[in-house]
Amino acid sequence: MKIMSEFGKNAPNKVFISLMLGVIAGVLYVGLIPLVLSSLNELPGIMYIDSAPAELFGYQISNLPIAFAFFSLCLLILILRTVSQIMLTAVSLNLTMKMRENLYQRVSGSPIDALEKIGSPRIINTMTMDVRRVVDGASMAPPILVSLATVAGMMFYIWIENSKVFSFVCSALLFGIITYQIPILIGRKYMLRARELMDELQEGFRGVILGAKELKLNRKKKDSFIKDELLAVESKIESTNIKAETALTSAMNYGDMLGFFGIGLLAFVYVNYEQVSNSELIAIIMILLYISSPVGSILSAIPVFISANVSYKRMEEIYAEMVDEESVDEGLEPPCWQQIQLKNVTYIYSDEHGFKAGPVDLTIKKGQITFIVGGNGSGKSTISKVITLHYYPTAGHVYFDNVQINRSNINGYRQTICSIYSDYYLFKTLHGIDLECPTVNAKIDQLIKDLALDGKVKFENGRFSTTKLSDGQRRRMALLVAVMEDKDLYVFDEWAADQDVVFRKVFYEQILPELKQKGKAVVAISHDDRYFHLADQVLNLNPS
Repeated sequence: MKIMSEFGKNAPNKVFISLMLGVIAGVLYVGLIPLVLSSLNELPGIMYIDSAPAELFGYQISNLPIAFAFFSLCLLILILRTVSQIMLTAVSLNLTMKMRENLYQRVSGSPIDALEKIGSPRIINTMTMDVRRVVDGASMAPPILVSLATVAGMMFYIWIENSKVFSFVCSALLFGIITYQIPILIGRKYMLRARELMDELQEGFRGVILGAKELKLNRKKKDSFIKDELLAVESKIESTNIKAETALTSAMNYGDMLGFFGIGLLAFVYVNYEQVSNSELIAIIMILLYISSPVGSILSAIPVFISANVSYKRMEEIYAEMVDEESVDEGLEPPCWQQIQLKNVTYIYSDEHGFKAGPVDLTIKKGQITFIVGGNGSGKSTISKVITLHYYPTAGHVYFDNVQINRSNINGYRQTICSIYSDYYLFKTLHGIDLECPTVNAKIDQLIKDLALDGKVKFENGRFSTTKLSDGQRRRMALLVAVMEDKDLYVFDEWAADQDVVFRKVFYEQILPELKQKGKAVVAISHDDRYFHLADQVLNLNPS
């Protein structure tokens, strides 16, 4: 029901019309069997029109009024079902886009530490797999309603023909549906497990792609990784999916044959105990043959609903972990400030290790350069993420001038900050910069030359021609983008680590002083002690 509510919220009018058209088509289906039986003179209580065949378009047609009614009904059902399904397809595609849009907003609005805890494999699987499954499950509703309406109408007709046979058929169907649930429940259990394993496999995909260079240089490492990290999980997924599909396929085939089991019990067992006329028996058997398909459709849809329910549950779990920052300053102008103060700031990771960085007391002023130094694992990157407001301190407070940073104003102050971390992402399009300004493109072209990227990269129509560059060149491109964003605070996480001697010197002796001269606050994480004298202050963090 939660899945269907997503459909209802997205386009309630279209969904309602689609469902109603589907139900009407299902009800009209019921009229086809009586018309066929009446043409065969096998329908009790309906007058058989015994007339000579009529000629239409050169063809002889028996019982023209009944034939006309039959084909008109078929055409009407065709139109209603087609319109219903086309409407729902449009709603499904729109819902897919909106669910992904909601996920994009959730991801972009969640704290960085929450996203790091969830992990990109789970988020990517939700975006690509779970959304599609949920929509597929919800889009099954109109066809199922058509089938339910058809079955209900046909069962009503059987009740009119013979109430005792109706009770027998209902009992047989009820028994079949109950026993059908056994393999379905087994299949659902294995589908849940397979979905969990897919998250593990996604991490393996990242390893085989991003670690391709390392794997090529070590055959044993490659063989071990593929065997233990990929094929082992693949084997588990295969085994789990085989069990799930075995249970679900058995259930679907059992569902397809339910109608025939009912026919067999009626024709070979029931008639020996209850009086049933030949005309009634023929009519009821024909109806049971007819409803075998819709009953099978209903039961076959159950695995799709189960898969959708599993995916919806995974989406809800991820949404529960994506805590909204509840900032209320969206759209406001970024505030002005002169200095940042960290007062007794500590950050503790909420994982099983509980790594702690801090406490730190630090003042960062505009027009000054601050170096953060220390050994590996001393918390340099962690503290820098508190400075850039990516992390909210576990203890202590951050102040911009005299304003204490809290959940309600954190987003506004973030807009005054630019950072380049070691795991930065380089966007090919230059977003958030007014490219209509005549001096912007000229400035970008000049920076491309200054950073020795000319001949490698061109900037045209708001996009860089490529981002497929060396690590050092990519960092220079990231620096170019940072300079164009023109923020108040710049944080560089070991930016010069991948640069040659020439550009390392340019970074420390030219770029940082230029930012300082422009009145920017500059924070650089560095191990280059030969340039420490350029800093106005140095924060040395101890690993202990």
